[in-house]
Amino acid sequence: MTLATLSPPGTALLTRIVDRAFAQTMAMIHFANHREGKQRGDPKVGGHPASCASSMHLLGALHLVARDVHDYVCCKPHASPVDHTFHHLMQLFRREGGASWLSIEESKAVMHRLRQFPHPIDQPVLQSYHARTDPDSFHFLPSGSVGIPPVVSVYLALAHRYARDHGFQVPPQAHFWSMMGDSEFREGSLLECLPDVAERQLGNVTWIIDYNRQNLDGTRIPNERGLRGADCDRIERTAADNGWRVVQVRHGKFRDELFDRPGGVALKRLFEGGLSDYAYQMLLLKGDAAEIRRACGQGNPDVQKLLKSLSDEEVTRAFADVGGHCLQKMIEAYDRARQDPDVPYLVIAHTIKGWGLECAAHPANHSTLPSEAEIVRLLEKAGLSIEDPFAHFGEDTEEGAYLRDRRDQFRRGIEEHLDLRRKNREWVRSSIAKEGGLPDSLGIDLSLFPMAHTQWMWGQLAAKLVRIGTKDEGGPRTAVSSEKSLSPEEQRWKTAADMVLTLSPDVGTSTNISPVLDQRIYGPDHQPDLEEELEIEVKHPALVATDEPWTRHIRFEIAEANGSPA
Repeated sequence: MTLATLSPPGTALLTRIVDRAFAQTMAMIHFANHREGKQRGDPKVGGHPASCASSMHLLGALHLVARDVHDYVCCKPHASPVDHTFHHLMQLFRREGGASWLSIEESKAVMHRLRQFPHPIDQPVLQSYHARTDPDSFHFLPSGSVGIPPVVSVYLALAHRYARDHGFQVPPQAHFWSMMGDSEFREGSLLECLPDVAERQLGNVTWIIDYNRQNLDGTRIPNERGLRGADCDRIERTAADNGWRVVQVRHGKFRDELFDRPGGVALKRLFEGGLSDYAYQMLLLKGDAAEIRRACGQGNPDVQKLLKSLSDEEVTRAFADVGGHCLQKMIEAYDRARQDPDVPYLVIAHTIKGWGLECAAHPANHSTLPSEAEIVRLLEKAGLSIEDPFAHFGEDTEEGAYLRDRRDQFRRGIEEHLDLRRKNREWVRSSIAKEGGLPDSLGIDLSLFPMAHTQWMWGQLAAKLVRIGTKDEGGPRTAVSSEKSLSPEEQRWKTAADMVLTLSPDVGTSTNISPVLDQRIYGPDHQPDLEEELEIEVKHPALVATDEPWTRHIRFEIAEANGSPA
């Protein structure tokens, strides 16, 4: 049974864990920016409290329930302290290079070392963006550049599928989760990659958008008249038109209750298009029940009547009750994203930047640091103290028991994965050694071409290695008959040749690898080969994709993002 299929605990228990993680995340950033020896005028060293706050429940639902140990995660750079904190609570910090787990006290010390240099050199530290050297970097993609990690995760998902279909020893089926900001989704790399995911039927890819309506410079104010709706609607149409399924997590449970009351349908319609994102954000910042009633009830008697029946506290609560801060809603959305093995999912989670902080929804909150007094209040509310801010839950508590079980499952899975990695590397080395080691030459006959150049040589190398690698796979013939036996020198290349994969962004024929393309395109087997069926003969590679084991080429459309793997 995978972790994601286990029955999740009650949301009350999960909420208590997330609340502690929230306080610890803020404390972690606070200590990094008020470190000992800090000089007046020193720059902020990293960590973005408001951006972390908006993604708190998105990542809480992911780490505490939805994610399996073999899954991969990439996260918007500014939210990395949230990931570190959940891994701290699950006791998943380890020393680089193996499964030597840090003790509780060592883990607490690491939480005090955000953006520090390691002293001594092997001392674990954390970066404000995700880095391979972080002690919780297992299956986390580095995130120094926005718009790139989600694209990397897509092609990593493709690599996993290719390895599985070609008989390599790979871990259990992994899911690839990417959490990004709503401004980040405008990155060209993401939009170029979007159709590729659905075309390749990568149903184990889920992108999550932290839709908090803000970016670094303040409130986002897209032209909703020009976009025919809010930016979340544009994002949904863009993804759906490129073959994705979209889940918008707009509302929390309290709003759902209100929608069932008289006037609730009109209130829901207001929240889903009657207010611009900018107007919503400003009213959220104002936080005044009377102003919300005036702005929302104007020209809308049903809404006016419903809001009038609510107390001031209920009005402001309903206005701020967005779905991205509802753990149950996020868990349900992630569960849906796992259901279809052939269709990628996009989850648009409506959130509040600065949720739970005094700077919530403020246009200038991206770089705002909570005061020490606010940090102390957050810690005390979570049952912690400034003297021991990174305490774990007690072993005898429900929270401690749940986190312990999840820790044990993750540690066991990580250790199994590292062991498989070691065995695979040993198998490659031993197989090559048994074959006599790699020769110095592939025996390319240079006399066949009056002037050997790079592209000609590339074609010769690729064709020969693919012929060697697929000799025992069956499938289509190469230009050199597949009946030809491998020579002793060629046999020594067999293990290495099995791992050869060529890629090209729509330029395979012009780079002389037509023999590798011909009937060897890897991809979903979704249509018959009509050239063969209709007996059409053309001097051109057959490009209909299949997932058979002799396929050795991945073909991309021409795009900067898609061309980069080649």
